[in-house]
Amino acid sequence: MNMKLASGLVLGILTMDGISYSQETARECTVPFKWDSAKVNGRAVDDCVNTLRLQAATQEPLQIVGSATPEGPTQYNQRLSERRANNLKAALVQRVPELKVEARGVGEIPQNGLIARIIVEAPTQESQAVAEETVVREELTASAATPEVTATATQPIGGNWRVGPRAGMDHTRVEDKDDYFAPGLDIAYVPQTGVQNLRVEIGAIGNVYMKGEEQEMSSVHFAPMVGYQASNGLIAGVRGLVGAVQSDISDDTLDDAGAELRLGRETRTWSAFLGAGQTENLDRIGLDIGWRF
Repeated sequence: MNMKLASGLVLGILTMDGISYSQETARECTVPFKWDSAKVNGRAVDDCVNTLRLQAATQEPLQIVGSATPEGPTQYNQRLSERRANNLKAALVQRVPELKVEARGVGEIPQNGLIARIIVEAPTQESQAVAEETVVREELTASAATPEVTATATQPIGGNWRVGPRAGMDHTRVEDKDDYFAPGLDIAYVPQTGVQNLRVEIGAIGNVYMKGEEQEMSSVHFAPMVGYQASNGLIAGVRGLVGAVQSDISDDTLDDAGAELRLGRETRTWSAFLGAGQTENLDRIGLDIGWRF
């Protein structure tokens, strides 16, 4: 691209609300995507075509770099980033058939993972950093001969809710001091920590304790958890339990606290955990299956 054309370009950074402009030479334009979607925003593509004056840049090869946020399996995120890049390429070529476009997906990016970049001319410093990160991932993958190693580049997790029923067989040390069927509801928010493989939950759990068809007790606990989450979705952690146990037999309410170990697995849509632990009034063991949203 000649200097006259380069100096005339204006950088447009697309947001969900519109375009903000700076006085610097245009190098790239970004197209946003919705979470877990590769559907191209047609208006955003039109804005990029106009902002970067792509009709006048048909002799210059363009780069499209697709990315994805780190939630979920690494292989899925890699494919999602590639679909975003290829779909954006198709949308650009449909609008300007003469364009020379290269498209690639780089998988998980902790920041700005919901975009695909259209890069004109030499890469900017930020896009160069993305390219360098991609090279590191490719080298790691080649050395280990498995695509799962790409998760070692970065693996922040979370940013979603998990809700699901629990089925337990708990032993109480109050009232009848017996084993009870203990169905319940488990709800937790999983924040994105930005720390590789760190799993954190802020949640609560409620249970009822059944003897046959009769409910004899109930409990509610605040249930924060910290643990380790592998790239394949396997999770191991410790969950604290602080709350109260209500006896329907004596109508007493007892303060209750303790902890339990948790082992499980999570995908982009569901999670399953087996937990076992002890509080002041309960010995707990149960399985909960949750849905992410």
